[in-house]
Amino acid sequence: RIVFSRVLPIEKGMGNPGFEHVEGDQPVGWSWWTREADKGTAKAETTPHSGTYAARILHSGEKDWNLSCGTHLPVKAGQEYAVRAWLKCKDTKSARVDVVGCKDGKPVTWSVGGAGTSGTHDWKLVKGYAYIPEGVNSVYARVVGSGKTDMLVDDISLKPEKIVFEQRPKVEGWLKRRHVEAFERALVALPTSAGVYLSWRLLKEDPDTVAFDVFRE
Repeated sequence: RIVFSRVLPIEKGMGNPGFEHVEGDQPVGWSWWTREADKGTAKAETTPHSGTYAARILHSGEKDWNLSCGTHLPVKAGQEYAVRAWLKCKDTKSARVDVVGCKDGKPVTWSVGGAGTSGTHDWKLVKGYAYIPEGVNSVYARVVGSGKTDMLVDDISLKPEKIVFEQRPKVEGWLKRRHVEAFERALVALPTSAGVYLSWRLLKEDPDTVAFDVFRE
């Protein structure tokens, strides 16, 4: 993990949300990690959505990576937040902006909400909601993905906002085919009285005999 940090004022729910504070070519207050050494970088570039800089993530490996904000935002159970980020992608397998839930500074769930994208597209605003569960007293934002990635990130925000569900027209009768949600694989972590329960999301095409090894650092 590469960490570029100093104390920064909180803006839009985090430190250095627009990557305007830079040392050399590194965004201050953010840390870069990839499971495959020498397969990826996160650097500040003068190709922003707004301002002077954006963060560019390049990754040539097949496994996961993340760019995490070092600022923890104090929260209380039951609060609702909206997380937003501008992303510009080229041949990107998958990328998300997630809200990580922590207790006393330590992560207890890697996502209490977020939003994602993939493929190739110009600057796009992604928005998701986060609900703060019991056992979480601070949160931070991180950009996370896997596989081949070439993307720009800018103008991330994490602000209190009531969750609004998309209004859809009333459905009459029965579905003619099963409704399928567009979920990817992900680690699911839930705080319990006995510790953190870890599970792994299955996909509809997984056979009944499928199994996974889940490693914890």
